[in-house]
Amino acid sequence: MSPSLATVAYLGAAILFILSLGGLSNPETSRRGNVFGMVGMALAVLATVFGPRVGSGGIAWIVIALVIGGGIGLYAAKVVKMTQMPELVALMHSLVGLAACLVGFASYVDTSIQLQGAEKIIHEVEIYVGILIGAVTFSGSLVAFGKLNGRIGGKPLLLPGRHWLNLVALLVVIWLGRMFLNAHDVQAGMLPLIVMTVIALLFGVHMVMAIGGADMPVVVSMLNSYSGWAAAATGFMLSNDLLIVTGALVGSSGAILSYIMCQAMNRNFISVIAGGFGSGAPAKKSGDAASAAGRGHAHQRGRDRRAAAGRQERGDRAGLRHGGGAGPAHRQRDREDPAREERGRALRHPPGGGPHAGPHERATGRGQGALRHRDGDGRDQ
Repeated sequence: MSPSLATVAYLGAAILFILSLGGLSNPETSRRGNVFGMVGMALAVLATVFGPRVGSGGIAWIVIALVIGGGIGLYAAKVVKMTQMPELVALMHSLVGLAACLVGFASYVDTSIQLQGAEKIIHEVEIYVGILIGAVTFSGSLVAFGKLNGRIGGKPLLLPGRHWLNLVALLVVIWLGRMFLNAHDVQAGMLPLIVMTVIALLFGVHMVMAIGGADMPVVVSMLNSYSGWAAAATGFMLSNDLLIVTGALVGSSGAILSYIMCQAMNRNFISVIAGGFGSGAPAKKSGDAASAAGRGHAHQRGRDRRAAAGRQERGDRAGLRHGGGAGPAHRQRDREDPAREERGRALRHPPGGGPHAGPHERATGRGQGALRHRDGDGRDQ
């Protein structure tokens, strides 16, 4: 395949990836978005395998890797349940980070790349940043997978002075980067690169361990963004335009999704990026809000006390207070009995309806019945 045809294939794959993201944003078009993504990935793989950069001797190795990777992916798609998808996504992110680290080390020790001046510095910065992001993504995704799978406890691990530890680690990484860029050969630059990789791995573990298990969906989205930027850095290392575009799409979409989720969960986006969010003490109320809440609670307590006193007073009147005895209750029942008997007599001898009633009683009954059957306007019903 000629370089021009490979470039056209990369462009078509990039367009399909953009259409895939647009389709996945709506449940009604998600199936079509998946189809666009699969077609774009197949086109990208074919353009890479049969492109001008792969010789005839490397095609066999690539085919073997495709068969192994495709078999693992097919097995995972058949075995993993839909409820386990976040775990699978986190595990796939770890593989992206691992690939970025391996490509970075391979690109650094590749003797066929001979660069000088600014080009050499830019290439080494790409390697350093790519390995840094890839190592953080790899270890953090593994910890997220363990928390989602239940193999690691969901309780956040809060080390004393963890933010200072992160700051010190960042300063050490910057200092090691300076040493790496000033190295005169590969052997001199390998030591700071390896030390930085170890620090990045530890930072990824510490970052995700400080986050509770209930907030893992936001962490997975954040690691998705990290994996995209790691892939973009890998594209810069390999001078692969499609990998740069794809990594930028994944990184930006993951960052936007993380921001939306943080807004929905009332989280701080910067705290998510730094790690350890959602684990501090709840924010204290301001003075006005606290005093208003105190006054409200005091008012409610006063109402409760008054209501309780009223209930007890009514109970005392009814003779239900402890120690009142059964006498008051009997007296209450005696007062109710005459009224009950009067209602019973009225039902047994309705006015004007009895068979033995006299003429005056029947007339009175008919008059009362007529009055009862008149409506509010004075018309008979």
